[in-house]
Amino acid sequence: HQRGVKRRSSFERAVHAAAPSCDIETWDGTLVGKRASLRKRVPQYVRFMPRNWDAASIEEAAPAHRAVSMLKIDCEGCEKQNMVPLFEMIADKKIFVDQIQIEMHVHNIKYNPNNAVEGIYKWFSAMDKARMRIVHKEWNHWASEKNPCIEYLFVSEDFLRTANEHAVC
Repeated sequence: HQRGVKRRSSFERAVHAAAPSCDIETWDGTLVGKRASLRKRVPQYVRFMPRNWDAASIEEAAPAHRAVSMLKIDCEGCEKQNMVPLFEMIADKKIFVDQIQIEMHVHNIKYNPNNAVEGIYKWFSAMDKARMRIVHKEWNHWASEKNPCIEYLFVSEDFLRTANEHAVC
């Protein structure tokens, strides 16, 4: 799943090329008005949800997608309030997610450090309870100085264990 269509749906196209049997779903409530024409760029094999991804979306998607191989999130700041409910659902085994690729916006650290640190602590505590582990992180070099971002890849312990067994044994 990815929130946001961007310019050419290149992420969706790459996933489809690598795994044509996978379901691909994109949530983007910004394709209205002048941006409505971008909907035409969404490939037909992508299920398009014409609203932004949030905690209610997680509740709605969970019954339909109890097992998600990869969840990609680029929601321009929504991750702070919406990831904790997702991590809680993973911890409660209401939904199973192998990998989460997320762009975490960190501009609040610069402008409101005390509040940002508390939010980050809640975020990573919920991630830990969900048994999701950081396997990659990098600074987003394309982000602006006013809106810095860090790209993370979280992987579930179960997925890591299974992948390791297949790779080593």
